[in-house]
Amino acid sequence: MKKLNVLVLISTMIALLLSTNVNAQRNVQAQVPPVTNLKIDEVNTTSVTLSWGLPYIYSIYEVAGFGIYKNAVWIMDVPSTLIWPNNYIWRQAIGGLSEGTSYVFSVKVKPSRALVNPYIEPATIIVNTPLISVAGQYCNPSNNSPHAQANTGSIGRVTFNTISNLSSGTWSTYADYSSLSTNVFKGSTYDLSVIAISPTNGKIDNLSFVAWIDYNKNFRFEDNEVVLTRNLSSANIATESVKIPSTALDGPTRMRVAVANIDRSFVGPCEPLAVIVSVSGEFEDYTINIQTPDVIAPTVPANLTASNITGTSLTLNWAASTDNVGVAAYDVYKDGVLLTTVNTNTASITGLTQNSAYQFYVRAKDASGNVSGISNTLSVKTLDAQAPTVPANLVASNVSSNSLTLSWVASTDNVGVTAYDVYKDGVLLTTVNTNAANITGLTQNSAYLFYVRAKDAAGNVSGISNTISVNTKTLIDSQAPSAPIGLVASGIGARYVSLNWKASTDNVGVIKYDIYKNGSYFISTTTNSANIASLYPNSTNTFYVRAKDAAGNVSLPSNTITVKLSAYKTTSIDSNINILSDSDINIPSKIVAYPNPFVNDFEINASEGAKILIYDQNGLLKEQYSVTKDGTPKMGAKLSKGLYFIQINQGTKTEYIKVLKK
Repeated sequence: MKKLNVLVLISTMIALLLSTNVNAQRNVQAQVPPVTNLKIDEVNTTSVTLSWGLPYIYSIYEVAGFGIYKNAVWIMDVPSTLIWPNNYIWRQAIGGLSEGTSYVFSVKVKPSRALVNPYIEPATIIVNTPLISVAGQYCNPSNNSPHAQANTGSIGRVTFNTISNLSSGTWSTYADYSSLSTNVFKGSTYDLSVIAISPTNGKIDNLSFVAWIDYNKNFRFEDNEVVLTRNLSSANIATESVKIPSTALDGPTRMRVAVANIDRSFVGPCEPLAVIVSVSGEFEDYTINIQTPDVIAPTVPANLTASNITGTSLTLNWAASTDNVGVAAYDVYKDGVLLTTVNTNTASITGLTQNSAYQFYVRAKDASGNVSGISNTLSVKTLDAQAPTVPANLVASNVSSNSLTLSWVASTDNVGVTAYDVYKDGVLLTTVNTNAANITGLTQNSAYLFYVRAKDAAGNVSGISNTISVNTKTLIDSQAPSAPIGLVASGIGARYVSLNWKASTDNVGVIKYDIYKNGSYFISTTTNSANIASLYPNSTNTFYVRAKDAAGNVSLPSNTITVKLSAYKTTSIDSNINILSDSDINIPSKIVAYPNPFVNDFEINASEGAKILIYDQNGLLKEQYSVTKDGTPKMGAKLSKGLYFIQINQGTKTEYIKVLKK
């Protein structure tokens, strides 16, 4: 400042020395010379900085300013008071240029007052802006900004669709955030927000905001690709709704955001900050992935089915949908209301109510929000999983010798009790539909344990009721069985006969039959037939039968039959053995075989020490036995069916009998 005052004082003194009459001097012929030393201080793709001077003898008192012309067209005035960095040197930045273009700039002096013959010849210079964009690359503004600094305004946050980036807020003039990307669709609108901050003292200059998206992907940010612009303003935020044009090319491209404390016209995408002192600002780059919107919906899910159905849950399955891009998810609806969204073609449904009906359908959707038609609608009823309550207060009544009645307090169920299972001694005995059961077929004077379980239509079974112990009564039976009828004889031999009759009936049960021979009790059997042995050959005998029950009640006698036995006869087996047949032996023998005929084995009432020989009809010895003190052994088990001859040797006596194996 002191240097400036001295220069002003010197110039004033020189002017006084050159003229003794100031007013007269002002009227003399004079002229202002053209500017000197017009030159290009700095040039870039969109702006140029020019500087020029004046001879020092022509002080600023004679010059009002300068006019600047671009291609012979006035574009601005510069006041003469703008001095930097030396006295009588002027500098001016000019923006709004295009890269790779030639311009002619002129600077004319504007006198401070009317002078005789003012010099109007301008100083002229040619400016060629460089072509910075390189094929396949975006220009880097940080390489072309020697005067720029970010001390009073830089980018704080950029928000666009899914990008929300908090910038570093440093003094760098360029930050590459192209690793951050977002997907956008043609025809859709997205909000862009840029917030400026001061990384130093908190003071923010009036700032201009600009943003570009390289829609045509030619690695240049062009005027028709500006998506946000705002001229100098004290507000620290700029917003804009950005609609992606349908002409934009698909795929990833670049978005560039800039803030600067200069006029918007000076802010270009590659070098907006090459201006004079105290310029601040910052660039940031992001990646924008432009996509053509998908308008094709997925195919309809098919064959919706349900499985694993319980009282409160089930599983839904369906044939997967297809899509031109890809199915993103499936919406599952219950009774017409969206229930859940899943990523696969199956869904586990829980939280349902027992024994309730539901309707389900499914719709597929893709990442663009296209939704298919609805699948087939499936009606599903959940199961009844709740068991009936436990039957209570089980009691027995009407207890007799072979029956009783059980009753209990009826169970309840959420749907309904369908039956009761009655258990006797831990084994299922019967199933009834009411809360009572008549139990029969029991044994007199016996103890039984009973309990009951309720069940419903779904097969749910309750716990067991109380267990009760019941003793049947002892039967007092005074009723005799009916008399056997139809007594007949068959298989009559010399010492045996077979008897058969129709079985008797009884109110409780027949336990045996007593067989009488010649009026006296002879033998008992539990069936309605008997093989009678140990009879005398050629004798006549009478037989009748009486039935008996467990109480000792005896029936009337059956019909009486008379049976005539045959006599022994001698049968020759071979030249060495003679066997007596029934018709040939007149002396009754006391040796008999029983049973005879036999099925499994037979015995003989021979005495201890006797030898028993068994021959077949061919006279071949098949078996032989000895009678011990323990009695006659069981014989004939290994014999085949047929007629056999038995020789019994007792001491000096030999006897013969026949047996038949059936």
